[in-house]
Amino acid sequence: MKLPEATNSSEPEDVMQPSLKELGYHFDDCGVMRDKNEKKYEFIDQKSYEEIGSAVTEEIYRIMENPPYNMERQYLDDTNKKRSAFIFLSKDWNQKENLVVLIHGSGAVRAGQWSRRLIMNESLNMGSQLPYLRMCKSRNWGVVVMNTNMNVTDNDPVQPLPGSSTPLEHGITVWKTYVAEAKAGSIAVVAHSAGGAVIAGIIENYWSKEWMKRLKCICLTDAVFTLPSVSDMDWLPAIQDWRATPHTEVGLRIDNSTIHGKNPYVTYISAGTNQHEETSAVAIEDIFRFIDSYFL
Repeated sequence: MKLPEATNSSEPEDVMQPSLKELGYHFDDCGVMRDKNEKKYEFIDQKSYEEIGSAVTEEIYRIMENPPYNMERQYLDDTNKKRSAFIFLSKDWNQKENLVVLIHGSGAVRAGQWSRRLIMNESLNMGSQLPYLRMCKSRNWGVVVMNTNMNVTDNDPVQPLPGSSTPLEHGITVWKTYVAEAKAGSIAVVAHSAGGAVIAGIIENYWSKEWMKRLKCICLTDAVFTLPSVSDMDWLPAIQDWRATPHTEVGLRIDNSTIHGKNPYVTYISAGTNQHEETSAVAIEDIFRFIDSYFL
């Protein structure tokens, strides 16, 4: 995986954080994070981990904005970028017949990430959303990458970001402003962990038969997902959850009686790993086969 050369961000920042390169790390051609001596990352202390983690976030943003991904950073409020959350959109996303929406989980992860720990300790292929972007691009699908944990300003005093003060508010804003307005006749969502609660909340708060008919499937990876108002909905997309289980085979049906908080409108299958944070990476081929079956 050839990575783009480092460039300086064109966006003004109140405080410039050190880049990953300035901290002595880089991603090699296989997406593995290494130091100047080509050694893999090793944990030193929490302060260093957080600093490097922040640099990783900015590096992934940079990678997404450069070839071969060429994603566009779109601010939810273009009039005040310093007080606005942003998302990433693929080229001509709103002109594509098929559109995929990626929603990460909770915590420190940001757009382009499934698991910061896996990115730093394993590779971009295991922990980032870059493989999903490549799969979508190879199929000529549009992509919307949400950034649901971008909720407050970086400066002091901390203030909520308009339209993005919570993960759910971010999700609803992005859905109303971008996804619902896209020309795509077929939409799929891939949501990991707490990202499942975001798409569930979008459906609960913004359900309409018109756009729900365009939402063909929801792919959950070991996610939180429930629809309290499901009895009032006369149509739902196909919903499948790739769960972390002891099974090493991907796609095995799981007995619903063994799942805490199971829902009859969700099909539960094995993700091929027993590690929660690995589910999106390990199940990717099966997830795209599932989406293919609804898009084609």
